[in-house]
Amino acid sequence: ACQPEEVASADAYPYGGAVGLTVDDHHVYWSTLDGNLWRAPVDGGPAALVADIGNSSRFLVNDDAHVYTTNILDGQVLRVSKELGAVEVLAEGQDMPTGLALDGPYVYCTYETKGEILQRVPREGGTPEIFATGLGWARQIVSHAGAIYVVGGDADQVIRVPVDGSLPEPLATSYWGLRAIAVDDTHIYAAEDAAGHISRAPRGGGAAVILADAEIPYAVLVDD
Repeated sequence: ACQPEEVASADAYPYGGAVGLTVDDHHVYWSTLDGNLWRAPVDGGPAALVADIGNSSRFLVNDDAHVYTTNILDGQVLRVSKELGAVEVLAEGQDMPTGLALDGPYVYCTYETKGEILQRVPREGGTPEIFATGLGWARQIVSHAGAIYVVGGDADQVIRVPVDGSLPEPLATSYWGLRAIAVDDTHIYAAEDAAGHISRAPRGGGAAVILADAEIPYAVLVDD
């Protein structure tokens, strides 16, 4: 099994519990219970405060210049400049936006109180539009190779939603308490909080293999 390596310690910095996570070539970014966005070098090192993003921002994604998040209680989709820390509101008045993913010119979002719906909003800001429905209780989402992968069903299923508008496709692998996923060219990696481990299964569906035990895992990422 894989052995976790510590990048930054919650005991060493006063940022509270980490709840959201994203990574680029240089840094790991995370949001915390006290409403801040932090980053640290991927090889380990001191944590640095990036911005105040609100204490209900639990999902993060990033591109070359920005980190994107949703502020659930304030009903906002946000982006934060990696270098300047400036916070921009892309959409507001939303009904508890939670999971999000990037593909092309859009930010895709799921909603805590409208679980069957996947919406999207332009990366530069604008009016959200419904993109897919019938996803069960959709939560965390990721994008890969022209599709949005959705943690759906009753936290036991992954649904593939092509960005070309084709019908959503439930995948075959079943999970136990699925909290979050990551996707590469061959596999889906899953954080199963009820089962207490990180697993890997073929992207097209099939038997899952446990990679590491983890106590109530909340997020998982793939380092290319």
